[in-house]
Amino acid sequence: MEAAITLPVFLFLVLGMMDLGIAVQRRNLVAEAARMGARQAIVHGSDAVQLGPWTADSAVAGVRARLEPLMAASGIAPADFDVSVTYQKNDPNADHNSPGSTVVVRVSVDYEHVVPFPAFDPITVASESSMIISN
Repeated sequence: MEAAITLPVFLFLVLGMMDLGIAVQRRNLVAEAARMGARQAIVHGSDAVQLGPWTADSAVAGVRARLEPLMAASGIAPADFDVSVTYQKNDPNADHNSPGSTVVVRVSVDYEHVVPFPAFDPITVASESSMIISN
């Protein structure tokens, strides 16, 4: 009789702790992915000779290609995460990706909860990182 009362509560708490742990892991993964993407984008500025400069469109493809192995290792398919790259010019006369300008990389992933209750809707875990273009 006691097990009928305590077992559902215990399982709900255990699954809730697992769910929270997975959500925190996903948040850390997305934060690291945004940082890695920004590090990749800052070396592809307009003055990049060896690596070649990126345009706004090729930056998204380049960052996505860099992040796909990281996300796949965590069980996230390439279609399940979004990447956006924006450039913020400091000088209105310079290129969008000129040295000294800022690049902002935003990565987001939808997270489905482990505990299957109707009150728990999927959430979007997102993070962004901004860095100054070095070359």
